[in-house]
Amino acid sequence: MREHRIDGVSREMKDAFQRFLRDPVKSDPVCHAKLAVLEALDALEELEEATFLVAARHEQLEPAWGKPVDTAIGVRARGVLALGRIGYADLPLLAGELLGDPTVPVRQAAADALANFGQRTAAGPLVLKVRLGDDEPLVTLSCLSALLAIAPSGVSQRRGRCSSARTRARERSRRWPSGNRRGKTH
Repeated sequence: MREHRIDGVSREMKDAFQRFLRDPVKSDPVCHAKLAVLEALDALEELEEATFLVAARHEQLEPAWGKPVDTAIGVRARGVLALGRIGYADLPLLAGELLGDPTVPVRQAAADALANFGQRTAAGPLVLKVRLGDDEPLVTLSCLSALLAIAPSGVSQRRGRCSSARTRARERSRRWPSGNRRGKTH
């Protein structure tokens, strides 16, 4: 009986989420309702991917002073995190895309979702993001933490390469006297 009630509630919430996507700026300005639905579905440990997949890709540009503002940042973040919990098969592709999102919370959520996904095969997008870097140190930290969770040996090997490169650079700099780098004279 309890499972039937939860399934019914779950279906009603998914339907409500779809309604809030129709004319979203008018029906759910600032995305509070959509985010509440996603949080409830995630708390119920909903396993159906469709709603979370739509959420992970949703953008909602709303009028503001100057340029329109995307108010669906939390919706995308919650969507990708839920897909990581579920074990969505194409999560590495989606999260790889979201690691390039213009907003920090979505990039962090994409890295965290890959960590929750828990499969070593998801390390590729994280390694690429770490190599390319990010202006926000917290995103890099999330990527490194996720790598440690799913591919710890790869991180320690990478750390070894980085530290040996730093050592070689330090040794090269010691060869030349200060102020006279690479044999140049003043």
